[in-house]
Amino acid sequence: MPKKIIRGWKTIALLSALAVSLAGLHIALNTNLLGRDQLCDRRVSAKFVEAAFAKTGSLSDEEGPTSSDGDPLLFDCTIVSKSVVPGSDDQELFISVTRERADFPFTDNGGPDPANIAFFSGNATGAVVDDDRAWVWLPASCATEQAAVVRGDVRRGQVTQESRMALVRLLVDTANRLVERTGCSDTNLKAPTKLAPTPRPRTADPQKLCGITGLSLPTSVAGPNAKVQETLPEALSRIWSCSVTLEDSEASVRESGYLTFSVVQDPVVLASLKKYPEYSEASPIPGWKVSGVDDTHVVADCAGKATYFSMRLGQQYFRSTEQSDSPKSASLFKAFTSKIGTALGCPAITGPSE
Repeated sequence: MPKKIIRGWKTIALLSALAVSLAGLHIALNTNLLGRDQLCDRRVSAKFVEAAFAKTGSLSDEEGPTSSDGDPLLFDCTIVSKSVVPGSDDQELFISVTRERADFPFTDNGGPDPANIAFFSGNATGAVVDDDRAWVWLPASCATEQAAVVRGDVRRGQVTQESRMALVRLLVDTANRLVERTGCSDTNLKAPTKLAPTPRPRTADPQKLCGITGLSLPTSVAGPNAKVQETLPEALSRIWSCSVTLEDSEASVRESGYLTFSVVQDPVVLASLKKYPEYSEASPIPGWKVSGVDDTHVVADCAGKATYFSMRLGQQYFRSTEQSDSPKSASLFKAFTSKIGTALGCPAITGPSE
């Protein structure tokens, strides 16, 4: 064979080998194809993590101090996705399991207003906040005095509608891994096929607040010309919240709103809440046919369904208490529970009408 042809074949072979090497280097540095398929001591699937990030990258993880706690479910882990592609920033996901009072989104815990959260309930129970944070409740049998909640927080990186759904799938898969790992339940959770949009504020009907006929604020709070906004899902569901905001106060106070009402019929949340030490089968409100934790977090039987009612007060309400004609919180909660209770099949839970 002529030397020129031999040199040509050698050049082609060298270029082919170089191309393969470069392709391998690209895969190693910019994807997780050659990396581990499980992270965070096998609690987290790398495949699901990749889907939750908007871009591909090489994955690494670092467990935090919570993982050494005596509770076998608790852990925290930071996952970083790196890529050497120019213009590609690192992406970071923090994932953890915490113990919380089961109704934590509806308490005065300093968290986001539940009316601004997209909840889901069914084969898995959870929520998405601002598209880059989500959580899933583990089955009630995994609860001790508090529920076990797996959380995910995309701390760095772009979030898309696809990655929003993928974050939920990741947390549901992680929850199932933890359940199998600890044996705390035989339930296999399934992620929802779609997520509700985050509720948006709208102008309220003062005589039909939160879409509930007859529910209104006292005239001392919202007169006939008052401008009131409300934020709530499109329809009543297993987990539902409605926030009410008056438009005539400064922005810093208006952001907190006047109050938020919530109704929950999700069995995981309710069964877990009943394990909380301060939960009592005795009514926390004299004359009411309810059980619960306190006078703004109660549970009633509504047409055979355990139903949770709560009220969370905002800064607009607390500012209004400086006025002599400001309504008492008890009367606001009673008005809400009575009106929506009628719609849910439990009209008499607040006792005889005054």
